[in-house]
Amino acid sequence: MPSPASRDANWVDGLRGIAAFTVVTGHLCTAFIPFIHAPALGENEASHILQLPFFRLLVSERAAVALFFLITGYVNAVGPLAKAKAGNTATAFNGIARSALARSGRLMLPTIIATTLSWFFAQVGLYNMGRHIDATWIRQGWHDREPTLVGAVQKLMHANVLTWTVGWDEYDAVKSMNIFWGIFIAELQTSYGSSATSLVPKPFALITILLGLFFSGFPQDAPNWAPWSRHMDTFMLNFIPADTDVRRYWDSLGASVFLTGLFFSGPARRFLSLPLFNFMGRVSFPVYLIHNLLMKTVLVWMIYLPSYLNPKFNEDGSQKDLERGGLLQFAVCIPAFYLLVYRLADLWTKWVDPLCAAFTDWMVRWATGEHPVALAGMPIMKEKDGKLLG
Repeated sequence: MPSPASRDANWVDGLRGIAAFTVVTGHLCTAFIPFIHAPALGENEASHILQLPFFRLLVSERAAVALFFLITGYVNAVGPLAKAKAGNTATAFNGIARSALARSGRLMLPTIIATTLSWFFAQVGLYNMGRHIDATWIRQGWHDREPTLVGAVQKLMHANVLTWTVGWDEYDAVKSMNIFWGIFIAELQTSYGSSATSLVPKPFALITILLGLFFSGFPQDAPNWAPWSRHMDTFMLNFIPADTDVRRYWDSLGASVFLTGLFFSGPARRFLSLPLFNFMGRVSFPVYLIHNLLMKTVLVWMIYLPSYLNPKFNEDGSQKDLERGGLLQFAVCIPAFYLLVYRLADLWTKWVDPLCAAFTDWMVRWATGEHPVALAGMPIMKEKDGKLLG
């Protein structure tokens, strides 16, 4: 059995697992109960329980993505910072150089594979049922097959390029804030280690966690429909550029405050280090990659198959939207969907990730001149006095 110290060190993996789970849950809720994105059922109307603070974290997938950026800053910095503090600056710089290559490969290759898999699903018609369903979020992600092979391959190449070139440029500063805050937490970790949980009073850590969760629940739609979110909206508008998405700033701030509270909380660290959350963290990246394409195929089939087998048509002959199953069908299909996602994600870590890791390791050894087939015997990165040079 692992020692308490080793289990405590795994809390970041557990946090990563919860973040991925929240993304999946958020997308499910967006697809089937999108009304909870607003803080109330309407202007001057009451709130559903799922629209209230904390309960509405079911649709806090953007805050979960902000957590991924925070974790990225933390895990990329904690090792080099520890080595630098120990006086091994050359080793620290080498680690940063190698990590930049290795992490890029281990991020891009699985993403390309998942994108190619989704493209293949579209070309063989596995997304077709989603064209006629009443879940708007899934229907908007429907992709038709291309009429020619050349067109299909061009679309695949275009999709893979867009994955890494298209984003919300006006929010780059927000993402950078998350990454740098993650680096700051890594600095605290290398300075204090597990003793950081005794630096502040326990109520401080708990209050910080709850405050972060409250911030992360800022609604995506119609924040002026409830007093609590209207005050949050007005407050943040005093500090951000005009014509930007207020929610992204609350999501990023909430995730940062939440991570800070977790860092100073011993019970929270131990909770996140439980084997279940460590497993969720280990499979978090494939869960993030494959859940969407499984939603548009397997989940749609499970929920809409009865209506698909007996379609209804409008007077002009056009097909009506397929009707989703009832509560009992959802009660069976949603747990089955989660089981499928996590089972396939586990298989992904056993079969796909090792192949990507092997290719990435080869690439790093080639770039640093450690592989026998390095370009004409000359590595891209030369080593001098223990340091990698470009």
